[in-house]
Amino acid sequence: GLGTRLRMFVADPKQALEGIVEIPDASGLSREEQEKLLNRLLSKALEKGTITFEPNSVEIEITVADTIAEIARILKEFPDFAVRCEGHTKGKPVDNNAAKMKLSQARAESVRTALQKLGVAHRLECAGRGCALGLGMCVRM
Repeated sequence: GLGTRLRMFVADPKQALEGIVEIPDASGLSREEQEKLLNRLLSKALEKGTITFEPNSVEIEITVADTIAEIARILKEFPDFAVRCEGHTKGKPVDNNAAKMKLSQARAESVRTALQKLGVAHRLECAGRGCALGLGMCVRM
């Protein structure tokens, strides 16, 4: 057999651009309009790829690296905005407890660290919501 190996080849440029969110020029917009645009762009990026985790883990799955990179690219275009990063855990709202809150906080902080490593210099506020909203194992921006 060939064992473990890595293959690299030229990608189809159209396919490579498929998941990229187009960022319009926001320079002529009011701060309120820019905030709405930023929220819309972040939502669009998260529609294409949710930031998920394995159960009881704070380690970001490699499969969401593109989503993290896309969020970083969007945030860099809006440097004057503070952003809230919310972590969530699985479970029903009635099952929320201190352990779930702590895990979800750590997940949000994990995403903040990944964004900072990609050059995002924003004030990124992290919040752990546990399973209070019933959203499952994810992080929302």
